[in-house]
Formats: sequence, structure tokens, C-alpha cells
Amino acid sequence: MIAFAVGPSDAETLAEQLAGDLKADDLLTLPRIAPTSVSSSMVARAVRSRWRRCRRKRPEPTPAAATASAGYSRQRYARPAAQVEREIHATFAAR
Repeated sequence: MIAFAVGPSDAETLAEQLAGDLKADDLLTLPRIAPTSVSSSMVARAVRSRWRRCRRKRPEPTPAAATASAGYSRQRYARPAAQVEREIHATFAAR
């Protein structure tokens, strides 16, 4: 089980799940923006380990992943520039 930064309402529940001497405050102090720190607990042979604070390694971006991500975003969200310009003009012309 791995917990990234959480809010106060989830911290109590996760602290119980991660077991050991972990307290809700330990989870609340994890970085909130682009977290590289996590709290984790593992189960081996039906025994849960004590929690540990770990640092995760960010995945290295690849050109193929960037191209695929840009393509997906373009397919899902892009619209012709002329259409967007008409919408902007209509919105501000009405004021």
C-alpha cells in the first residue's frame, strides 16, 4: 500500500491501514505538489510491514510518450482556430 499526499479526512483511515506507529500527521506532511515522497507498507506472507517513508523516482519521459500524449490531447480537445476565434469574438462582441 502506498499513500501520496492526502487530506485530513483520509489521513486517519490511511494511518490505520498502513499500521505501526504511523500517525495521520505523518501523511499530512508529505509534499502536495509533484510528490516524490510516499508512505508505504508491504504485506509479505500475510504479515504487514511497518510503514516507511520512501522517495519515488520520476519516470523518464520518452519522445514516444510525449508524442502519444500530445496526439491524444489534440484529438480530444483541439478545435479549428477559426472556430475558436468566432466564439471569442461572439463572446466579447455581446458585451
